[in-house]
Amino acid sequence: MGENSTGMKRKECLINDHNTKDYPQSIQAKHLFLDDKRIPSDVAKYILPLDLRDVYQRGGWIVVRSYKDFMQHISKKGLPDLISFDHDLDNEIKPEKSPCTQTGYDCAKWLIAYIEKHHLSLPLILCHSMNPVGKANIEALFQGYRRYRFKTNK
Repeated sequence: MGENSTGMKRKECLINDHNTKDYPQSIQAKHLFLDDKRIPSDVAKYILPLDLRDVYQRGGWIVVRSYKDFMQHISKKGLPDLISFDHDLDNEIKPEKSPCTQTGYDCAKWLIAYIEKHHLSLPLILCHSMNPVGKANIEALFQGYRRYRFKTNK
């Protein structure tokens, strides 16, 4: 467990272990919300389980809208206490031959590489994406990373 910027111990929890008492309570806690269109209070209207709605209604969220913004924010400001991922970023229709837009999954992969490079602990992770396949992929990536870290830290 690492210590975060608010001086609280950070608990690495499973992505599906949504016990809100584990989430930072301070309004000054740093939460990062990755979504190209929504804000955290929008997610509070539909997220399940219900006890997560309070997490999204609290203050302390910094909203980033793209892969580039996500990388720049973490590189400059450091890891937040909590990150909530959307999968589909920039839903604009692209010309057929243009390169694919980077997704929340790409942000998750970048985050793991950043954590490994700097020998950091994974912050608390949520995924609020309404894309069920994208959400499952992000969750599986972090669950696999946690298993890897558990095995290599024994």
